[in-house]
Order: sequence, then C-alpha cells, then structure tokens
Amino acid sequence: MPVVVIIVIIIGIIAAVLLLRQTTGRPRVTDHWHARYQVVVCGEPQPSISFETSPELGVHTHGDGLIHIHPNSTDDEGKNANLGRFLARSGADAGGRKVNEGLTFERGLLRLPDGREFRDGNPCPDGQPGEVRLLVGRTPNIGSPELCTDYKENDKFGRYAPREGGSENKLDGDCIRMEFGPPGATPAPGTPSPTPGAAATSSPTASPAPSPAPTPAR
Repeated sequence: MPVVVIIVIIIGIIAAVLLLRQTTGRPRVTDHWHARYQVVVCGEPQPSISFETSPELGVHTHGDGLIHIHPNSTDDEGKNANLGRFLARSGADAGGRKVNEGLTFERGLLRLPDGREFRDGNPCPDGQPGEVRLLVGRTPNIGSPELCTDYKENDKFGRYAPREGGSENKLDGDCIRMEFGPPGATPAPGTPSPTPGAAATSSPTASPAPSPAPTPAR
C-alpha cells in the first residue's frame, strides 16, 4: 500500500476520533466542575453523604454536599458523567470500603443509606401520598445553597448528567434535588441539608426494607 494512502487513512482515523469527542459533549477528561445535590423526604432535607466516595468513576463527592465531576477516561465523558454513576458508589469510601448501603434513586423508588425506603404512593406524615421526583435548578454560586432556585422536574433520573455553566466560575451551576413527597411539599429554595448524622424532624411512612445480608468479614 502506498505511503500516501496510509497517511490519508491515519489522518482520517484521527479526524474521526476528534469528531467523536466533539459529539460526545462535555464534561471531558480535562474538565472539572460541580453540582450541588440534596435529598428531600416529605419536605424534610436529609443528611448528605458525609464521606469522600470513590473518584474512580469520575463523578463523586468529598462529603461536602457537592457532586464533583471530572472524568478520568473517555468512558466517563459526556452523558456518562451522570447521576447514576454518582449513586453507584455512594455507599463506599474513596478506598472502596463499604460504609453503608448507599443511596438508591430511580423512577418510583428512593432508598436512603439508613435503609428507609420510599415508593410512589407511600404516605407522608400528613397522609398525602408521595411520589419520587427529580428536580433540577440553577445557582449563580455553588457555595451558597440558599441561591438555588428555578427548580424544574426532570424525568431522566439516573441518566441525568449535571450541566456546565450558570455560575460565577462559568462551570458550576446545577442544583439537583432527589425528592419523595407530594408535589409542592418541598423546603424553601436553598434550604440547607442537615449536618450528616442528624435526625430528620419528621418520620414519613416508609416501605419496610428487607433485612440486609450479613457482610462477609474482610
């Protein structure tokens, strides 16, 4: 095969790879931005994850109420840097050691790390049936939860990938609320989550959670 043809083929492959990177969208390996998240049950903010989770998947937390998004490989880029990827390691620390059962959030089901489980139709303390919803808002300053406003319902659940832009540093901006409750039973915009480990002020009726299997000793 002539050298010129080989060079053309190589250039074509490189161009195709670069085009694929462009269509994949951000975040990419060189990006690093943040989204604020909150879990709310029947209007009561729940404690956020209190420890650093594994950065292996490129979407994790440092126990600071933020989702840190910085892909480590091309497999973590674009739409793969999503909420489901964050939740997949929410029960293990940065070293991979299991801390609790983690947070489960999907259509029709919210399960907290303490084992409490809420499904569409379960009643809140006031007797109203709740439903599991994902609400996404924006903030001009990711460090100030009270500035989170303009929440809108989103049906992507675990497929939702935090967006860039909207804040002072041009990258951060999303406020993500994983919620169970009747429509409208939400805290005021930006109500901070309680200190990790603090008890919630109400006790919504949860579905009985199955008894966990004993964890083998390591």
